[in-house]
Order: sequence, then C-alpha cells, then structure tokens
Amino acid sequence: MPKDLLSTLSDAGLQDDHALYLALQWPNEDPAQFLDGMKTIATMMNTKQKVGKPPKTAPFDHFYNEMQTAPAIDNGFDQALKAYDGLAQFYLIESITNLMHLENLKYQGVKSGSKMSQGHAQKLTISAHIPPPSPALQATLLSTLIDKTASKLERSQEAETILLDWLGQNGHFCRNDGFLFYLYSDTHHLYEFDTDAWSAFLHAVTGLNPASTDFAYMNAACKSAATLSGDESLVVKLAYWDHEAGELRISRMDGRVYVLNGSEIKEEMNGEGPVLFKDLPFWQPVEPDYDNAESAFSDPFNTPVWEDRRKWSWAAQIWLLSLFFTEMCPTRPIAVFLGEKGSGKSMALRMYLRLLFGKFAELTGVPEKPDQLQVVAHHNHILAMDNFDGFNDWMRDKLASLATGIEDQARTLYTNKSMTRITYRCWVAVTARTPDTLKRDDLADRLLILPLERIPDGSRIREEAFLSEINSQRSKWWGGLLLMLNKIVATLNAGGVPDVMSLRMADWESFGQMASRAAGKDAVWVDIVTALKKSQGDFLAADSIVVEAIEAWLKIKANHGRPVKARELFSECAQALFPTTIPDSDWPRSVLSFSKRIRNIAEYLKTEFGMKFWVDRKNFAWFEFK
Repeated sequence: MPKDLLSTLSDAGLQDDHALYLALQWPNEDPAQFLDGMKTIATMMNTKQKVGKPPKTAPFDHFYNEMQTAPAIDNGFDQALKAYDGLAQFYLIESITNLMHLENLKYQGVKSGSKMSQGHAQKLTISAHIPPPSPALQATLLSTLIDKTASKLERSQEAETILLDWLGQNGHFCRNDGFLFYLYSDTHHLYEFDTDAWSAFLHAVTGLNPASTDFAYMNAACKSAATLSGDESLVVKLAYWDHEAGELRISRMDGRVYVLNGSEIKEEMNGEGPVLFKDLPFWQPVEPDYDNAESAFSDPFNTPVWEDRRKWSWAAQIWLLSLFFTEMCPTRPIAVFLGEKGSGKSMALRMYLRLLFGKFAELTGVPEKPDQLQVVAHHNHILAMDNFDGFNDWMRDKLASLATGIEDQARTLYTNKSMTRITYRCWVAVTARTPDTLKRDDLADRLLILPLERIPDGSRIREEAFLSEINSQRSKWWGGLLLMLNKIVATLNAGGVPDVMSLRMADWESFGQMASRAAGKDAVWVDIVTALKKSQGDFLAADSIVVEAIEAWLKIKANHGRPVKARELFSECAQALFPTTIPDSDWPRSVLSFSKRIRNIAEYLKTEFGMKFWVDRKNFAWFEFK
C-alpha cells in the first residue's frame, strides 16, 4: 500500500476514497510532486489561465500539456480526460474538483483585503510561451520598468499610468459594497480583486511575476483606480430578476447573458445590462438544447426516492426555480435534504448542483468558524453543506441572517478600522439525518424539508455512472429549464403574484404559487404548503422538551379534557417533567416563551393530543388536551 502518497493526499484535504484510488493507480510517483502537479491543474482551472511550472509526474504532466495547447483551459482538460477509462476519469475529476474548492473558497484566500503568500504567487506564473493579451503593452511596461535613466519612483509611476490607460481602454473598474472588480471587454469576464483569477489575469497583461514588488505596486494602483473612479454597480451571481423591465437575466457562465422576457430568449454580453455577473471559477459554460426539452427539466427530480414523489419532487423543482429570482425572495428557505444513511440525499443535491454549474460543482463541508461561513456565503450563490448533523449554536444566528438576506460587517484584513459591508444573496441547502442546529423557532419556520427514503437494494447506481449520465443531460436540462423560466416570467408580467400567504416564508410561497400556476400544478402546491407547515411543526416537535413535558402532564388522567390557563400549564408541566430536579437549560424561562413554543408546534399538538386553544375576554390564554 503506497502509504506515503495516500497520507499526503488525505492530509491535503482529499476525500478518503479519492485519495485511495489515486494512490493505488499511481503508486510509484513522488507524493510531494504528485500533489503539487494536481494543485497546478486545479489552479489553472480556477484561474482559466495557463499558469504554473509543468508538473513532473503522471498524469498531471499530460493534463498540463493538453491544457497549454488547447484554445481554452476547459477544452484542454476534457481532451486530457479522454486518455483514461471511465473510473479514472471520475476520480480525477472529483479529486481536482476537491482541490479547486479548497483553493477557491479557502478562508484567507477570499477574505476582503487578503494577501497571497510568495509560494502561492509563484504558482500563478504564466507560461513564457503563452502570448499576453497585448504584447505591445507588456513590452512597453517592461522597458519602462528597467529604464535606468529614470528613478525607481518615476519608472513605477510611468508604468502605472501606461497600465491604467490600457485597462481603461479595454474594460472598466467597478465597485459593489466595498468589493472591487474589473470587467475585461474582450471576454466580458468580471474579475474580483484579491483572487487568484485576477492575479493571473494581471500577470498575463503585465508580464510581472505576482511574487514581485513591481506586481504589488501595479496591483495597488488598480485597487486605487477602482476605489476612486470605479462605477458603483450591482454584482450578482447566476441570475437577476428586473421587475420594472419584466426581464430575467441569466449568466451563460462564459461572458454572455440570456435575457428572458416571457415570449423570447435573447442574448447580450455581460455588462450590457443593468447588472454585472460574476461567475465562480468552477462553473462551466452552458449550451442549452431546446429540442424536445419540455420534460428534460423535471426528469432528474423524479430520480430521488421521495417520501411522497408527487409533492416533494415539485417542491424541489420550485426551490431550484426560485434560485433565479433572488430579488423576489428577500426571505429564502433553507432546503433540507433529509433522510437516513443510504437515502441518496447527498447525491440528489450534488446532481442539481452539477446540472446547474457543471461537473466541477460540489458540496462543501460545514464551516468551522462564523467568519468562514460569512466568507463562503458571500462568494457563493448556493451554499450547499453536506452532513449538516449535530448541534452548532453559533451557526443558528448566521443561518437566520442568511435566510433573511440581512447585511453584515466584516473587518478588512490588515486594517484596523476599514470595514467591508456584506449583503447576503446566497441560498442555503443542507443534507442531514439529525440537523439539531435547525431546531429553533425562527429557523424551523424557514425550512423546506425535502424527505427522502432509503434507496431499495438493487436500485443503486454506481456514482461514476450516475454523474456521467447527469453530465450528458446538462444541455437538454438547461433547455427545459430556460423554457420553464420563460413561462414563469410571462406569468409574472401578466400580474400573477398573490399577496396573502400562510407560511412565514411569504415571498417564497408567493413565488411557488405563481410558478405552480404557470405549470398547471396549483393543486399540488396547495398540498405542498399544507404538508410543509406540518413538517415544520413535526420537525420542531421531535425531541421537544415541551412535548415531553405535556406527555408527562397528561399521564395524570385528571388533566385530560381539563381547561387550564397558560401560566398553570407552564408550572404544572415543569413539575411533571422535573418533579425533584431543577429544569434543564432547554426548558422555557417564562410563560411567554412556553406559549410561543406551543404555538410553533400547534399543528402537531392538535394532531397528537387534540389540543384546543382560546383567549378569554380578559385576554388570558387557555389550553385543553384530550
């Protein structure tokens, strides 16, 4: 067993089965060089630039050569994959995806104001054989910087002016909530400062090594230009609903944007509309196939073994469709793919991510710190966390903030007083068996619980084959998705948004009702809302100390059918559950808190214990249980 390579890959953050396969497949390669080669390929995929020193080990030397000579990085990667069988392709994709996410969403790597290490900067070195965007600009900059007839300061200032003039002629700087960007006109790609992609792009333009002081000087000049003269623009991910114009814009993830107005689907370039789109590095461009695509969108939602396919398959579709209408949903549900081990909950969520964003989309782990969650939530359109089990107290407040889309403040790194404002626009989805963290009143009301059942023996499909099939369906699926979204836009433009709702997530419920009407599924949506209210109550009631106390209180036969005031019920339930001890810390501290918990699980208590509730003329709350 090639223990050294296996431990090296595991320590780098690769999943155990991925690390094991690679260690068995390439047992004789030097562990450090093998990992370094894999990181080089991941960096190239993240930056979309031909960067780094050539890997010294198989199979990454082959990938590097293909990606260096192909017209586009993604094309070269796909071409290199063809040299390997299906199983090897699967593990190579999964392992490199793992590293891409670790690098791209690494805490210090995306925090506002972060600085890269010298070692990491060296990895962003552009190959000397790759032509720069403007050879003339690069030659002028380099000759200016080595001109010995001028002082160092004069040379740097002159080079700064030349660079900023070129960037101004070939794109423009912009700002959004304190974050700085540059839109390159040639590709219509939006680069965010302090990311690998921006550093690689600036290196390609200037020819200056990211680890050099000259590069740091030019980078600082760009930041100043963006801060002082950049346009204040709204930067979004994936989609933007323009209510006034009645148009939905969706990024193609390649510098182009779809514009849906309810009757047709047009295209424009990123930057031509009212917002700018920022695509994440691991998103892959989409080429929709509209031929016979009507059912292609809904088909993957029938794959999971839902507890009730009619309801929860459509609820999952509504959730995914709503991801494109963030502006309509200031309060957004937290989607919970709930099921026991073997129910395929992780695979279901992974399937939807890959249909949306391509084969490099992946679930993340649960962040370990509040500010880490803050960062990844800001930089993602969907924060999809796997194995969200157990209890995490600080996570509760953060998730409540994400669900309501409030603003947050974060100190910019390496400053004492500079603060960055973060406006959350991301959607949250989790997979779990026992998500105790979500068992809080304000969170339970915002849950979209999607219950799955265990996949029957004999019905399981190999992960490699399943994901390969999903990748092959993506174009057709996107064709069906865009047609469905255009129907929703047409319904919205016809004034079909209801105002009165029953869920606390009123905006999302309103969207669901309207989208269901567009699809002719009004009755299904009514059943979903009813089931969702019950599932929220049942979820909160499971292992609830209040339910446990009422059960203990009802063991006294005299309490059956006996009207009792809230204060009396609170006191007697505490005595029934804790006859000889002090109540647990989870026990409500007041009658008001006790009554609120009862109201949150009222549907459950009515069903299980025949609860009745009323308020008398003196405004006293009364309860009665059968």
